[in-house]
Amino acid sequence: MLSLAVLSLAGVALASIERNFAYDSPSFRAPRLALRRDLIKRNHKRWEYYDGQLDFPYNVASGDPLWDSVILWTHPVPSTPDPRPVCLEYQVSNSNDTWSDLVTSDQVWTTSDVDYSYKVEAKGLTPKSTYFYRFVNCADKSNASPVGRFKTTPTEDDEDVDKVSFGVFSCSNYPFGFFNAYGNVARRDTIDYAVHVGDYIYEYQGDGCTSEHACYGDGRDIHAWQLVWDDHEVADNTWKAGSADSNDTIAGTYSNVSFTERKAHAVKAYFEWLPIRTVETDDALRIWRSFKFGTLADLILLDTRQYNRDLTDLYYNTDDVKAIQDEEARSLMGGRQENWFYSELKNASTRGSQWKVVGQQIVFANLATDNVDSWDGYKANRRRVLDTISENKIDNVIIISGDSHANWVSDIAYDNKTDYNPATGDGAYAVEFAGTAVSSPSSFGYNSTLNGPYPPAYYLAAAQKLVNTTGNEELQWTEGATRGYFELHLTRSEATATYYGIADVRTRHSDEEVLATFVVEDKANKLSRPVAGGKVAGGALAQRT
Repeated sequence: MLSLAVLSLAGVALASIERNFAYDSPSFRAPRLALRRDLIKRNHKRWEYYDGQLDFPYNVASGDPLWDSVILWTHPVPSTPDPRPVCLEYQVSNSNDTWSDLVTSDQVWTTSDVDYSYKVEAKGLTPKSTYFYRFVNCADKSNASPVGRFKTTPTEDDEDVDKVSFGVFSCSNYPFGFFNAYGNVARRDTIDYAVHVGDYIYEYQGDGCTSEHACYGDGRDIHAWQLVWDDHEVADNTWKAGSADSNDTIAGTYSNVSFTERKAHAVKAYFEWLPIRTVETDDALRIWRSFKFGTLADLILLDTRQYNRDLTDLYYNTDDVKAIQDEEARSLMGGRQENWFYSELKNASTRGSQWKVVGQQIVFANLATDNVDSWDGYKANRRRVLDTISENKIDNVIIISGDSHANWVSDIAYDNKTDYNPATGDGAYAVEFAGTAVSSPSSFGYNSTLNGPYPPAYYLAAAQKLVNTTGNEELQWTEGATRGYFELHLTRSEATATYYGIADVRTRHSDEEVLATFVVEDKANKLSRPVAGGKVAGGALAQRT
Protein backbone atom coordinates (compact mmCIF):
# COMPACT_ATOMS: atom_id res chain seq x y z
CA MET A 1 0.00 0.00 0.00
CA LEU A 2 1.24 3.47 -0.89
CA SER A 3 1.99 5.81 1.97
CA LEU A 4 -0.13 8.93 2.45
CA ALA A 5 2.86 11.05 1.39
CA VAL A 6 3.24 9.16 -1.90
CA LEU A 7 -0.52 9.29 -2.51
CA SER A 8 -0.47 13.04 -1.99
CA LEU A 9 2.50 13.38 -4.31
CA ALA A 10 0.74 11.30 -6.97
CA GLY A 11 -2.27 13.58 -6.86
CA VAL A 12 -0.11 16.60 -7.56
CA ALA A 13 1.70 14.79 -10.37
CA LEU A 14 -1.43 13.65 -12.15
CA ALA A 15 -2.76 17.19 -12.17
CA SER A 16 0.42 18.97 -13.16
CA ILE A 17 1.25 16.89 -16.21
CA GLU A 18 -1.78 18.52 -17.86
CA ARG A 19 0.00 21.85 -17.93
CA ASN A 20 3.02 20.63 -19.91
CA PHE A 21 2.09 21.44 -23.53
CA ALA A 22 5.01 19.40 -24.90
CA TYR A 23 2.59 16.45 -24.89
CA ASP A 24 0.31 18.33 -27.30
CA SER A 25 2.96 18.83 -29.97
CA PRO A 26 1.89 20.11 -32.38
CA SER A 27 -1.76 19.93 -31.24
CA PHE A 28 -3.98 17.72 -29.15
CA ARG A 29 -6.22 17.71 -32.23
CA ALA A 30 -3.58 15.64 -34.03
CA PRO A 31 -3.78 12.39 -32.03
CA ARG A 32 -1.19 10.54 -34.10
CA LEU A 33 1.36 13.25 -33.29
CA ALA A 34 0.36 14.32 -29.78
CA LEU A 35 0.79 11.98 -26.81
CA ARG A 36 -2.17 10.82 -24.76
CA ARG A 37 -1.76 11.88 -21.17
CA ASP A 38 -3.79 8.97 -19.84
CA LEU A 39 -1.24 6.58 -21.32
CA ILE A 40 1.62 8.63 -19.90
CA LYS A 41 0.04 8.47 -16.46
CA ARG A 42 -0.46 4.73 -16.78
CA ASN A 43 3.21 4.24 -17.66
CA HIS A 44 4.31 6.16 -14.56
CA LYS A 45 1.96 4.66 -12.01
CA ARG A 46 3.80 5.69 -8.87
CA TRP A 47 4.86 9.13 -10.10
CA GLU A 48 7.83 9.30 -7.80
CA TYR A 49 9.89 12.07 -9.27
CA TYR A 50 13.60 12.12 -9.94
CA ASP A 51 15.43 13.56 -6.94
CA GLY A 52 18.91 14.00 -8.38
CA GLN A 53 20.59 16.98 -10.02
CA LEU A 54 19.31 18.42 -13.30
CA ASP A 55 21.36 19.98 -16.07
CA PHE A 56 20.06 22.62 -18.51
CA PRO A 57 22.28 22.20 -21.58
CA TYR A 58 19.68 23.61 -23.99
CA ASN A 59 19.11 26.85 -22.10
CA VAL A 60 15.67 28.43 -21.59
CA ALA A 61 13.27 30.23 -23.92
CA SER A 62 10.07 32.26 -23.94
CA GLY A 63 7.70 32.91 -26.81
CA ASP A 64 4.35 33.95 -28.23
CA PRO A 65 3.83 36.70 -25.63
CA LEU A 66 0.34 38.07 -25.08
CA TRP A 67 -0.74 40.91 -22.81
CA ASP A 68 -1.37 38.55 -19.87
CA SER A 69 0.63 35.39 -20.56
CA VAL A 70 3.65 33.85 -22.27
CA ILE A 71 4.96 30.39 -23.20
CA LEU A 72 8.03 29.29 -21.21
CA TRP A 73 10.27 26.45 -22.34
CA THR A 74 13.27 24.46 -21.21
CA HIS A 75 14.66 20.97 -21.57
CA PRO A 76 16.16 19.57 -18.35
CA VAL A 77 18.41 16.52 -18.45
CA PRO A 78 18.93 14.27 -15.40
CA SER A 79 22.62 14.19 -14.51
CA THR A 80 22.36 10.42 -14.10
CA PRO A 81 20.12 8.11 -16.17
CA ASP A 82 16.81 7.59 -14.40
CA PRO A 83 13.38 6.44 -15.63
CA ARG A 84 11.42 8.61 -13.21
CA PRO A 85 9.59 11.80 -14.20
CA VAL A 86 11.22 15.19 -13.66
CA CYS A 87 9.46 17.89 -11.65
CA LEU A 88 10.33 21.53 -12.36
CA GLU A 89 8.94 24.70 -10.87
CA TYR A 90 8.78 27.62 -13.26
CA GLN A 91 9.19 31.00 -11.59
CA VAL A 92 8.39 34.47 -12.97
CA SER A 93 9.65 37.58 -11.20
CA ASN A 94 9.72 41.34 -11.71
CA SER A 95 13.40 41.35 -10.86
CA ASN A 96 16.44 39.18 -11.37
CA ASP A 97 17.78 40.28 -7.98
CA THR A 98 15.35 38.34 -5.83
CA TRP A 99 13.25 35.25 -6.34
CA SER A 100 11.40 35.38 -3.04
CA ASP A 101 8.48 37.49 -4.31
CA LEU A 102 7.22 35.73 -7.43
CA VAL A 103 4.59 37.03 -9.83
CA THR A 104 3.55 33.50 -10.75
CA SER A 105 4.95 29.98 -10.37
CA ASP A 106 3.85 26.37 -10.53
CA GLN A 107 5.26 22.87 -10.40
CA VAL A 108 4.84 20.92 -13.64
CA TRP A 109 6.19 17.53 -14.64
CA THR A 110 7.87 16.15 -17.73
CA THR A 111 8.92 12.65 -18.71
CA SER A 112 11.15 10.76 -21.11
CA ASP A 113 8.10 10.26 -23.35
CA VAL A 114 8.76 13.79 -24.71
CA ASP A 115 12.51 13.56 -24.06
CA TYR A 116 11.93 15.81 -21.01
CA SER A 117 10.71 18.79 -23.06
CA TYR A 118 8.96 21.26 -20.77
CA LYS A 119 6.57 23.87 -22.17
CA VAL A 120 4.12 25.78 -20.00
CA GLU A 121 1.98 28.91 -20.14
CA ALA A 122 2.67 31.47 -17.42
CA LYS A 123 -0.52 33.47 -16.81
CA GLY A 124 -1.69 36.40 -14.71
CA LEU A 125 0.84 38.87 -16.10
CA THR A 126 0.60 42.63 -16.62
CA PRO A 127 0.59 44.19 -20.12
CA LYS A 128 3.78 45.70 -21.64
CA SER A 129 5.90 44.60 -18.69
CA THR A 130 9.36 43.02 -18.60
CA TYR A 131 9.75 39.88 -16.52
CA PHE A 132 12.52 37.46 -15.59
CA TYR A 133 12.01 33.72 -15.38
CA ARG A 134 13.81 30.53 -14.47
CA PHE A 135 13.16 26.87 -13.67
CA VAL A 136 14.16 25.13 -10.44
CA ASN A 137 14.39 21.48 -9.52
CA CYS A 138 11.46 20.53 -7.26
CA ALA A 139 13.78 18.20 -5.38
CA ASP A 140 16.48 20.84 -4.85
CA LYS A 141 15.58 24.52 -5.15
CA SER A 142 19.27 25.47 -5.36
CA ASN A 143 19.46 23.55 -8.65
CA ALA A 144 18.20 26.23 -11.07
CA SER A 145 18.32 26.96 -14.79
CA PRO A 146 19.82 30.05 -16.42
CA VAL A 147 17.60 33.14 -16.18
CA GLY A 148 15.66 34.43 -19.19
CA ARG A 149 13.50 37.49 -19.73
CA PHE A 150 10.53 38.51 -21.82
CA LYS A 151 8.12 41.38 -22.33
CA THR A 152 4.36 41.04 -22.51
CA THR A 153 2.47 42.82 -25.28
CA PRO A 154 0.15 45.78 -24.75
CA THR A 155 -3.58 45.16 -24.86
CA GLU A 156 -4.90 45.49 -28.39
CA ASP A 157 -6.90 48.66 -27.67
CA ASP A 158 -4.02 50.48 -25.93
CA GLU A 159 -3.73 53.84 -27.70
CA ASP A 160 -0.86 55.04 -25.51
CA VAL A 161 1.72 52.71 -27.05
CA ASP A 162 4.04 54.94 -29.07
CA LYS A 163 6.91 52.59 -29.84
CA VAL A 164 7.68 48.90 -30.32
CA SER A 165 10.77 47.17 -31.66
CA PHE A 166 11.68 43.78 -33.11
CA GLY A 167 14.91 41.95 -33.85
CA VAL A 168 14.45 39.98 -37.07
CA PHE A 169 16.45 36.80 -37.73
CA SER A 170 16.50 33.89 -40.16
CA CYS A 171 18.59 30.98 -41.39
CA SER A 172 20.66 29.83 -38.42
CA ASN A 173 22.78 26.97 -39.80
CA TYR A 174 24.86 25.41 -37.03
CA PRO A 175 27.50 23.63 -39.20
CA PHE A 176 28.40 26.93 -40.92
CA GLY A 177 29.03 29.13 -37.92
CA PHE A 178 28.13 30.52 -34.52
CA PHE A 179 24.95 32.43 -33.75
CA ASN A 180 26.76 35.63 -32.77
CA ALA A 181 23.78 37.70 -33.87
CA TYR A 182 21.62 36.47 -30.99
CA GLY A 183 24.20 37.37 -28.36
CA ASN A 184 24.84 40.80 -29.84
CA VAL A 185 21.16 41.74 -29.65
CA ALA A 186 20.79 40.41 -26.12
CA ARG A 187 23.81 42.36 -24.87
CA ARG A 188 22.76 45.63 -26.52
CA ASP A 189 19.18 45.28 -25.23
CA THR A 190 17.53 47.57 -27.79
CA ILE A 191 14.52 45.45 -28.81
CA ASP A 192 11.28 44.35 -27.22
CA TYR A 193 10.65 41.11 -29.12
CA ALA A 194 12.53 38.66 -31.35
CA VAL A 195 11.02 37.44 -34.63
CA HIS A 196 12.47 34.45 -36.46
CA VAL A 197 11.08 34.12 -39.98
CA GLY A 198 12.32 30.63 -40.65
CA ASP A 199 15.14 28.11 -40.99
CA TYR A 200 15.61 28.14 -37.23
CA ILE A 201 17.32 24.79 -37.74
CA TYR A 202 18.59 22.87 -40.77
CA GLU A 203 17.57 19.31 -41.42
CA TYR A 204 21.01 17.83 -42.03
CA GLN A 205 23.36 16.82 -39.27
CA GLY A 206 26.70 18.41 -38.63
CA ASP A 207 29.48 18.46 -36.08
CA GLY A 208 28.25 15.43 -34.19
CA CYS A 209 24.63 16.53 -33.65
CA THR A 210 22.41 13.65 -32.61
CA SER A 211 19.25 15.78 -32.60
CA GLU A 212 18.93 18.88 -34.77
CA HIS A 213 16.96 20.97 -32.29
CA ALA A 214 19.35 19.96 -29.49
CA CYS A 215 22.27 21.56 -31.34
CA TYR A 216 20.51 24.89 -31.75
CA GLY A 217 20.25 26.04 -28.13
CA ASP A 218 22.52 29.06 -28.61
CA GLY A 219 20.52 32.23 -27.99
CA ARG A 220 17.20 30.69 -27.06
CA ASP A 221 16.85 33.13 -24.16
CA ILE A 222 17.41 36.30 -26.23
CA HIS A 223 13.87 37.75 -25.81
CA ALA A 224 10.32 36.50 -26.22
CA TRP A 225 10.30 34.72 -29.58
CA GLN A 226 7.66 34.90 -32.28
CA LEU A 227 8.59 32.15 -34.73
CA VAL A 228 7.45 30.71 -38.03
CA TRP A 229 9.13 27.93 -39.94
CA ASP A 230 10.68 27.99 -43.39
CA ASP A 231 11.56 24.90 -45.42
CA HIS A 232 14.63 23.53 -43.61
CA GLU A 233 12.70 22.81 -40.43
CA VAL A 234 11.40 19.92 -42.57
CA ALA A 235 13.39 19.62 -45.82
CA ASP A 236 14.80 21.75 -48.63
CA ASN A 237 12.24 23.53 -50.87
CA THR A 238 9.09 22.08 -49.38
CA TRP A 239 5.61 22.27 -50.91
CA LYS A 240 2.31 20.60 -50.04
CA ALA A 241 3.22 17.21 -51.50
CA GLY A 242 6.97 16.98 -51.16
CA SER A 243 10.36 18.64 -51.19
CA ALA A 244 13.58 18.65 -53.16
CA ASP A 245 14.53 15.52 -51.21
CA SER A 246 11.38 13.42 -51.23
CA ASN A 247 7.66 13.07 -51.85
CA ASP A 248 5.09 10.43 -50.95
CA THR A 249 6.19 7.95 -53.61
CA ILE A 250 9.97 8.33 -53.26
CA ALA A 251 11.72 8.07 -49.91
CA GLY A 252 14.21 10.81 -49.16
CA THR A 253 17.95 10.56 -49.66
CA TYR A 254 18.58 11.88 -46.15
CA SER A 255 15.53 10.68 -44.28
CA ASN A 256 14.70 7.36 -46.00
CA VAL A 257 10.99 7.97 -45.33
CA SER A 258 8.11 9.48 -47.28
CA PHE A 259 7.59 13.24 -47.21
CA THR A 260 4.36 13.09 -45.17
CA GLU A 261 6.01 10.96 -42.50
CA ARG A 262 9.07 13.19 -42.44
CA LYS A 263 6.96 16.32 -42.14
CA ALA A 264 4.91 14.84 -39.30
CA HIS A 265 8.03 14.06 -37.27
CA ALA A 266 9.59 17.46 -38.06
CA VAL A 267 6.50 19.41 -37.04
CA LYS A 268 6.19 17.44 -33.82
CA ALA A 269 9.83 18.14 -32.96
CA TYR A 270 9.42 21.85 -33.77
CA PHE A 271 6.52 22.29 -31.36
CA GLU A 272 8.24 20.25 -28.65
CA TRP A 273 11.49 22.19 -28.80
CA LEU A 274 10.31 25.77 -29.32
CA PRO A 275 8.20 28.16 -27.20
CA ILE A 276 5.27 28.36 -29.60
CA ARG A 277 1.58 28.14 -28.73
CA THR A 278 -0.67 25.44 -30.08
CA VAL A 279 -3.02 27.13 -32.54
CA GLU A 280 -6.46 25.95 -31.49
CA THR A 281 -8.04 24.97 -34.75
CA ASP A 282 -9.34 21.93 -36.57
CA ASP A 283 -6.29 22.33 -38.79
CA ALA A 284 -3.60 20.67 -36.69
CA LEU A 285 -0.55 21.80 -38.69
CA ARG A 286 -1.44 25.47 -38.87
CA ILE A 287 1.25 27.86 -37.66
CA TRP A 288 0.02 31.15 -39.16
CA ARG A 289 -1.20 33.57 -36.50
CA SER A 290 -1.07 37.24 -35.48
CA PHE A 291 -0.18 39.49 -32.54
CA LYS A 292 -1.42 42.96 -31.65
CA PHE A 293 0.66 45.71 -30.05
CA GLY A 294 -1.94 48.21 -28.96
CA THR A 295 -3.12 50.37 -31.84
CA LEU A 296 0.49 50.88 -32.97
CA ALA A 297 1.03 47.61 -34.84
CA ASP A 298 -0.21 44.19 -35.88
CA LEU A 299 2.31 41.41 -36.54
CA ILE A 300 0.89 38.91 -39.03
CA LEU A 301 2.93 35.71 -39.36
CA LEU A 302 2.47 33.58 -42.48
CA ASP A 303 3.45 30.08 -43.54
CA THR A 304 4.60 30.29 -47.15
CA ARG A 305 6.40 26.94 -47.12
CA GLN A 306 4.59 24.08 -45.42
CA TYR A 307 0.90 24.93 -45.59
CA ASN A 308 -0.78 23.85 -48.83
CA ARG A 309 1.83 25.48 -51.07
CA ASP A 310 1.62 24.67 -54.77
CA LEU A 311 4.54 23.10 -56.63
CA THR A 312 7.86 24.91 -56.29
CA ASP A 313 11.32 24.64 -57.83
CA LEU A 314 12.85 21.27 -56.93
CA TYR A 315 16.00 21.93 -59.00
CA TYR A 316 15.17 19.38 -61.71
CA ASN A 317 11.89 21.12 -62.69
CA THR A 318 12.95 24.78 -62.78
CA ASP A 319 11.82 25.37 -66.37
CA ASP A 320 8.46 23.70 -65.68
CA VAL A 321 7.80 26.00 -62.72
CA LYS A 322 8.84 29.06 -64.71
CA ALA A 323 6.28 28.08 -67.34
CA ILE A 324 3.43 28.14 -64.79
CA GLN A 325 4.62 30.92 -62.44
CA ASP A 326 1.97 33.36 -63.70
CA GLU A 327 -1.00 30.99 -63.53
CA GLU A 328 -3.92 32.53 -61.67
CA ALA A 329 -4.73 29.43 -59.62
CA ARG A 330 -1.26 29.05 -58.12
CA SER A 331 -1.09 29.78 -54.41
CA LEU A 332 1.89 30.12 -52.13
CA MET A 333 -0.14 29.51 -49.00
CA GLY A 334 -3.40 27.78 -49.90
CA GLY A 335 -6.85 29.31 -50.15
CA ARG A 336 -7.71 29.09 -46.47
CA GLN A 337 -4.57 30.90 -45.34
CA GLU A 338 -4.84 33.45 -48.15
CA ASN A 339 -8.36 34.41 -47.07
CA TRP A 340 -7.25 34.62 -43.45
CA PHE A 341 -4.29 36.83 -44.42
CA TYR A 342 -6.41 39.28 -46.40
CA SER A 343 -8.92 39.44 -43.55
CA GLU A 344 -6.11 40.15 -41.08
CA LEU A 345 -4.84 43.03 -43.22
CA LYS A 346 -8.31 44.52 -43.56
CA ASN A 347 -9.18 44.01 -39.90
CA ALA A 348 -5.91 45.64 -38.80
CA SER A 349 -6.73 48.67 -40.92
CA THR A 350 -10.33 48.82 -39.74
CA ARG A 351 -9.42 48.62 -36.05
CA GLY A 352 -6.98 51.50 -36.50
CA SER A 353 -3.68 49.65 -36.20
CA GLN A 354 -1.05 51.99 -37.58
CA TRP A 355 1.58 49.53 -38.87
CA LYS A 356 0.85 46.16 -40.45
CA VAL A 357 4.00 44.04 -40.24
CA VAL A 358 3.85 40.84 -42.28
CA GLY A 359 6.42 38.27 -41.16
CA GLN A 360 7.03 35.56 -43.72
CA GLN A 361 9.78 33.47 -45.18
CA ILE A 362 10.76 34.31 -48.77
CA VAL A 363 11.62 37.44 -50.75
CA PHE A 364 8.43 39.21 -51.83
CA ALA A 365 9.77 41.87 -54.20
CA ASN A 366 9.66 41.33 -57.95
CA LEU A 367 13.32 40.77 -58.80
CA ALA A 368 15.03 39.61 -61.99
CA THR A 369 16.83 36.75 -60.26
CA ASP A 370 15.11 33.70 -61.83
CA ASN A 371 14.30 32.44 -58.33
CA VAL A 372 10.88 30.83 -58.70
CA ASP A 373 11.16 29.35 -55.21
CA SER A 374 10.33 32.88 -53.98
CA TRP A 375 7.16 34.93 -54.52
CA ASP A 376 8.29 35.31 -58.15
CA GLY A 377 7.11 31.75 -58.66
CA TYR A 378 3.57 32.75 -57.58
CA LYS A 379 2.96 36.02 -59.39
CA ALA A 380 -0.86 35.90 -59.26
CA ASN A 381 -0.74 35.32 -55.51
CA ARG A 382 1.50 38.37 -55.15
CA ARG A 383 -0.92 40.45 -57.22
CA ARG A 384 -3.79 39.37 -54.97
CA VAL A 385 -1.85 40.63 -51.94
CA LEU A 386 -1.30 44.01 -53.61
CA ASP A 387 -4.93 44.11 -54.76
CA THR A 388 -6.03 43.68 -51.14
CA ILE A 389 -3.75 46.51 -50.03
CA SER A 390 -4.64 48.91 -52.86
CA GLU A 391 -8.39 48.25 -53.12
CA ASN A 392 -8.85 48.63 -49.36
CA LYS A 393 -6.49 51.61 -49.12
CA ILE A 394 -4.38 49.90 -46.45
CA ASP A 395 -1.39 52.04 -45.43
CA ASN A 396 1.84 51.23 -43.65
CA VAL A 397 2.39 47.61 -44.72
CA ILE A 398 5.92 46.40 -43.90
CA ILE A 399 6.95 42.95 -45.14
CA ILE A 400 9.80 41.26 -43.29
CA SER A 401 11.49 38.26 -44.91
CA GLY A 402 14.41 35.87 -44.64
CA ASP A 403 15.48 32.70 -46.50
CA SER A 404 17.84 34.21 -49.09
CA HIS A 405 21.06 34.54 -47.01
CA ALA A 406 21.48 38.13 -48.21
CA ASN A 407 20.05 41.57 -47.42
CA TRP A 408 17.42 43.18 -49.67
CA VAL A 409 15.45 46.41 -49.18
CA SER A 410 12.73 47.25 -51.71
CA ASP A 411 9.69 49.34 -52.43
CA ILE A 412 6.83 47.03 -53.36
CA ALA A 413 4.88 47.75 -56.55
CA TYR A 414 2.90 45.76 -59.09
CA ASP A 415 4.95 43.56 -61.41
CA ASN A 416 4.44 45.75 -64.48
CA LYS A 417 5.75 48.79 -62.55
CA THR A 418 3.95 51.14 -64.95
CA ASP A 419 2.84 53.46 -62.13
CA TYR A 420 6.01 53.09 -60.05
CA ASN A 421 8.76 55.71 -60.02
CA PRO A 422 11.95 54.07 -58.70
CA ALA A 423 13.60 57.46 -58.09
CA THR A 424 10.87 58.81 -55.82
CA GLY A 425 9.10 55.61 -54.72
CA ASP A 426 5.75 56.98 -55.87
CA GLY A 427 3.44 54.17 -56.92
CA ALA A 428 4.66 51.76 -54.22
CA TYR A 429 2.13 50.07 -51.93
CA ALA A 430 4.43 48.64 -49.25
CA VAL A 431 8.06 48.19 -48.25
CA GLU A 432 10.04 44.98 -47.80
CA PHE A 433 12.93 44.48 -45.40
CA ALA A 434 14.56 41.11 -46.10
CA GLY A 435 17.44 40.04 -43.90
CA THR A 436 20.53 37.92 -44.34
CA ALA A 437 21.26 34.73 -42.45
CA VAL A 438 22.40 34.36 -38.87
CA SER A 439 25.05 31.90 -40.06
CA SER A 440 24.07 30.25 -43.38
CA PRO A 441 26.50 31.01 -46.23
CA SER A 442 25.82 33.88 -48.61
CA SER A 443 23.62 33.25 -51.63
CA PHE A 444 25.97 35.59 -53.52
CA GLY A 445 28.67 32.93 -53.24
CA TYR A 446 30.66 31.00 -50.66
CA ASN A 447 34.29 29.91 -50.86
CA SER A 448 34.02 26.23 -49.99
CA THR A 449 37.78 25.78 -50.35
CA LEU A 450 38.42 28.28 -47.56
CA ASN A 451 35.23 27.31 -45.74
CA GLY A 452 34.45 31.01 -45.59
CA PRO A 453 33.52 34.13 -47.54
CA TYR A 454 35.11 35.56 -50.67
CA PRO A 455 36.91 38.95 -50.50
CA PRO A 456 34.64 41.98 -49.91
CA ALA A 457 35.16 43.29 -53.45
CA TYR A 458 33.52 40.15 -54.82
CA TYR A 459 30.30 40.78 -52.87
CA LEU A 460 30.26 44.50 -53.63
CA ALA A 461 30.46 43.80 -57.36
CA ALA A 462 27.60 41.29 -57.09
CA ALA A 463 25.45 43.82 -55.18
CA GLN A 464 26.15 46.60 -57.68
CA LYS A 465 25.16 44.33 -60.55
CA LEU A 466 21.87 43.40 -58.87
CA VAL A 467 20.72 46.96 -58.10
CA ASN A 468 21.51 48.00 -61.68
CA THR A 469 19.83 45.03 -63.40
CA THR A 470 16.81 45.83 -65.58
CA GLY A 471 13.75 44.44 -63.85
CA ASN A 472 15.04 45.20 -60.37
CA GLU A 473 13.65 48.73 -60.21
CA GLU A 474 11.97 48.08 -56.85
CA LEU A 475 15.27 47.02 -55.28
CA GLN A 476 16.93 49.92 -53.48
CA TRP A 477 19.75 48.17 -51.59
CA THR A 478 21.30 44.73 -51.35
CA GLU A 479 24.27 43.25 -49.53
CA GLY A 480 25.58 39.70 -49.38
CA ALA A 481 28.98 39.75 -47.69
CA THR A 482 27.94 39.56 -44.03
CA ARG A 483 25.85 37.41 -41.74
CA GLY A 484 23.57 39.16 -39.25
CA TYR A 485 20.08 40.53 -38.67
CA PHE A 486 18.11 43.75 -38.62
CA GLU A 487 16.10 45.68 -36.07
CA LEU A 488 12.71 47.18 -36.88
CA HIS A 489 11.62 50.11 -34.70
CA LEU A 490 8.09 51.47 -35.02
CA THR A 491 6.84 54.81 -33.73
CA ARG A 492 3.78 56.91 -34.50
CA SER A 493 5.73 58.90 -37.10
CA GLU A 494 7.94 56.33 -38.83
CA ALA A 495 9.33 52.83 -39.17
CA THR A 496 13.11 52.46 -39.03
CA ALA A 497 15.09 49.38 -40.04
CA THR A 498 18.74 49.17 -39.04
CA TYR A 499 20.84 46.39 -40.57
CA TYR A 500 23.75 44.85 -38.67
CA GLY A 501 26.50 42.87 -40.41
CA ILE A 502 28.90 40.32 -38.94
CA ALA A 503 31.91 39.71 -41.19
CA ASP A 504 32.75 36.19 -40.02
CA VAL A 505 30.84 33.70 -37.87
CA ARG A 506 33.45 30.94 -37.79
CA THR A 507 34.44 32.01 -34.26
CA ARG A 508 32.47 33.34 -31.30
CA HIS A 509 32.76 37.13 -30.99
CA SER A 510 30.65 40.27 -30.62
CA ASP A 511 32.04 42.29 -33.54
CA GLU A 512 29.41 43.79 -35.83
CA GLU A 513 28.85 46.85 -38.00
CA VAL A 514 25.83 48.99 -38.78
CA LEU A 515 25.49 48.51 -42.54
CA ALA A 516 22.58 50.82 -43.28
CA THR A 517 19.49 52.47 -41.81
CA PHE A 518 16.21 52.91 -43.69
CA VAL A 519 13.14 54.98 -42.84
CA VAL A 520 9.50 54.65 -43.90
CA GLU A 521 7.37 57.64 -42.95
CA ASP A 522 3.83 57.21 -41.72
CA LYS A 523 1.42 56.58 -44.63
CA ALA A 524 4.16 57.08 -47.24
CA ASN A 525 4.13 53.37 -48.21
CA LYS A 526 7.64 53.68 -49.64
CA LEU A 527 11.21 54.14 -48.50
CA SER A 528 12.15 57.71 -47.58
CA ARG A 529 14.45 59.47 -50.01
CA PRO A 530 17.38 59.67 -50.19
CA VAL A 531 17.27 55.95 -49.41
CA ALA A 532 19.37 55.16 -46.32
CA GLY A 533 20.26 58.85 -46.19
CA GLY A 534 22.30 58.24 -49.31
CA LYS A 535 25.03 56.37 -47.43
CA VAL A 536 25.66 52.72 -46.52
CA ALA A 537 28.64 50.94 -44.97
CA GLY A 538 28.19 47.77 -47.00
CA GLY A 539 26.47 46.51 -50.12
CA ALA A 540 25.18 48.75 -52.91
CA LEU A 541 22.51 51.43 -53.05
CA ALA A 542 20.57 51.86 -56.26
CA GLN A 543 21.29 55.12 -58.06
CA ARG A 544 17.83 56.04 -59.39
CA THR A 545 17.25 59.29 -61.31
